[in-house]
Amino acid sequence: THTQRASRRQRQMCIRDRSIIGANSVVTKSLPEKAIAFGNPASVKKKWDDVIKEWQHVDQPAKKEY
Repeated sequence: THTQRASRRQRQMCIRDRSIIGANSVVTKSLPEKAIAFGNPASVKKKWDDVIKEWQHVDQPAKKEY
């Protein structure tokens, strides 16, 4: 697990092996193995695909416009 300086992590969470957390991110929930997460709150943006040996984008739900 690689955490950039100034990242913040709340209690009672698990950051799995080989996960990467971006600088100044606030982790509010557990993260899966082999994932890249960043933001406030941090969300998973990419996951490692063992079959094709590449990082794959994670589909994010569309933002609601009010």
